[in-house]
Parts: sequence; structure tokens; C-alpha cells
Amino acid sequence: MIKSAIFDIDGTLLDSSPVWEELGERFLLAYGVKPHRGLSDRLLRLSLKDGAALLSREYTVDMSAEEILAGLKRIISDFYCFEALPKRGAAELLRALSERGISMSLATAGDERLSRAALTRLDMIKYFKGLASCEKYGGKSSPEIFIAAAQMAGGTAEKTIVFEDSLHAAETAKRAGFAVAAVRDIGEPEQSKLCDTADYYMDSLAEYAEKIDDIIR
Repeated sequence: MIKSAIFDIDGTLLDSSPVWEELGERFLLAYGVKPHRGLSDRLLRLSLKDGAALLSREYTVDMSAEEILAGLKRIISDFYCFEALPKRGAAELLRALSERGISMSLATAGDERLSRAALTRLDMIKYFKGLASCEKYGGKSSPEIFIAAAQMAGGTAEKTIVFEDSLHAAETAKRAGFAVAAVRDIGEPEQSKLCDTADYYMDSLAEYAEKIDDIIR
């Protein structure tokens, strides 16, 4: 029987893929510069620092790479603090789990401050016992972050379910003995592999909310 749950944030609880996919375009258009086709795909493969260097090198913007980097970070910060919305069914699922006595925590590769700001604004942070970040516990290719998040929720791997949208994170959690509930998100291109890896695979958290009793019992 499931006693606790761990939630990824970006792409699972929050519909945050758009800001990363549109980041370069948002920045350039704000300065009246037309982005080239395919810019998003190129930037998604780069760090923020390298992306800023690319924009400085290839576009006529009267700013240094460091100033561009600061501008990109402001766009991201504003998005989480003021714009980011929950994925469909997120509030319903969190409420359903809470009502059933399931203790919950968070595991994120994103910025902890911005994650907390978004979840606080959306009145969702109240459901969680703690937040484990990759900055502190390492990336999701290693199980430490999931083990730490389970401990925050007072659970063990064998009785904890991990909600994830990322294939590599789902594979790590599965190898560590967690049950995995996968959620479709446009940020993960390997949907068929994600489906094969996870114990459960659904298009939205709303579907999980409807079937949660069958999953946790």
C-alpha cells in the first residue's frame, strides 16, 4: 500500500515547458528583434549561459552576453512568480491524496526559490512536507534526490510513488524501488519509453485523481 508520494515540479505539477521553449523568442521580441526559425530547439540543448552567448553572437542586441543572461533569468523569474499555471488536475490530485492521508514531498531539478514561489502563489505548497532539489542532492540520474524526498515525506521507496514526466528520472526512481506514475508532457520526446518504464502512465493528473484509490491501495 502506498503511504507517500513524491512530485516532480516542472512538466508534472506545473505547466512550465512554454517558458523554456519560448525563452529566446520572448527575449528577442522584447527588444524588437525577430528570432530565426529553429532558435528554440537550439537553446533547449544549451545551458542558460551558453544560450546567452549564442544570442549575443548571432543577433544584433546592444547588450553583452552577461546582460543577456540576466535578462533571460528575469523572464524565467517573472514566469514562475506571476504566470506559471498548474497542470490539469494537479489541485484535484493533491487534495485527493491529502484526504487519504498520503504524505507528500517534492523533487525538482529546477530553481528551489522559484518553484516555491510558484507553488505558494497557486496555494499548492501547503500539501508538501519538504522539497529536495538537484542542486543539493544531485541530478535525477542518481537516486539520492528521490531517497531524500521520501525521507522528507516520512516514507520508504517500497511504499512511495513518484510522479514524473521525464524518462531518465522515471528510470532512476524505478531502479531505486519506487513505484512510478508517469505524466505526459511535451518536454519529454520519448513517450513510448516512458510508458514502458512507468508502473502507471496517463495523459494528465486529472486522470490520476479519478483513479487514485486503485493506485494507492
